[in-house]
Amino acid sequence: MIELPIQVIIKSDDASRVATETMRNKYVRAAVDERTARRTANRWLVERVGNMVMADQPLLTQSAGQLVWRFDAFVTSLSRAPRGPIGHVDVDATTGQVLADDRAVEEMKRRGTSLQ
Repeated sequence: MIELPIQVIIKSDDASRVATETMRNKYVRAAVDERTARRTANRWLVERVGNMVMADQPLLTQSAGQLVWRFDAFVTSLSRAPRGPIGHVDVDATTGQVLADDRAVEEMKRRGTSLQ
């Protein structure tokens, strides 16, 4: 099991009925493991952003209520250490589907180009 902090709303019992936000820990199990999610993210990066971009630094987190594997994207080279990150790729930890759009692709390309 992986411990993942999530935000929950707890309503108070007082007359004002003010809702307060607090952090709780929840134990979750990802259906898609990190290795599979990384391969999916790398394939997506190569096909959409460029063949010298790789996914690294995995983080299991929540985004818009979904459990996701988030990978930072780095520009690689044979003569230099990876540079970046130039963005990130989210992979749904339940379905294995990449959760990114064309806008994210263009932003990563722009950032990657600016590193050269």
